[in-house]
Amino acid sequence: MSDKMSKNEWIERCAARMLAQQATLESGPALDLAEQVWTDARGALDPEQAADMELRGRSTLTPA
Repeated sequence: MSDKMSKNEWIERCAARMLAQQATLESGPALDLAEQVWTDARGALDPEQAADMELRGRSTLTPA
């Protein structure tokens, strides 16, 4: 992750990745979830990687 990326930019990129990967997710909840992921990851991961991991974890919890 770039040292110059702000928290808001990280959250926006994470939310954008979640929206691209999960069509049923809306913008507001995606931003809220991305902010929660930021808190958990503290920006240690790239936002796209963090989004992928979060959605992968959620898909295993959701019945098909």
